[in-house]
Amino acid sequence: MTEDHIGVSIAGLMNWNDYFKGVEVSGMLNFSEDLKGVSVAGLMNIVYKKSEGAQYSLLMNKTKRVDESLSQIGLINIVEDNLPEDKFALQFGLYNRIGNQIIPFVNVKGLKNLFKKKKNKGVTVE
Repeated sequence: MTEDHIGVSIAGLMNWNDYFKGVEVSGMLNFSEDLKGVSVAGLMNIVYKKSEGAQYSLLMNKTKRVDESLSQIGLINIVEDNLPEDKFALQFGLYNRIGNQIIPFVNVKGLKNLFKKKKNKGVTVE
């Protein structure tokens, strides 16, 4: 188990990270407290706090909440908390849940936020 990991993590069976930023790939399971990046697993991706990026697995992707935007592809996809107004989530699978919204096959929430431009905080250079 690593506390903070930034970069690429490849494991035969399982990855376990407190905070992960980058790409993690495992044959079976990926567990993270916080995820920013891409997580690919043979069976399951589990994130205990917040996710941003993409999760791909054959069986299940599960996260507590979405940080900015998240896509999940797997048989079962779950975002436990309701999605705030300014976040985006996309799920492809047989069972897709975002908060209380359960939709099979394709579940999209917060689509308007995908294309919004982030406002730059004015920085003047002299």
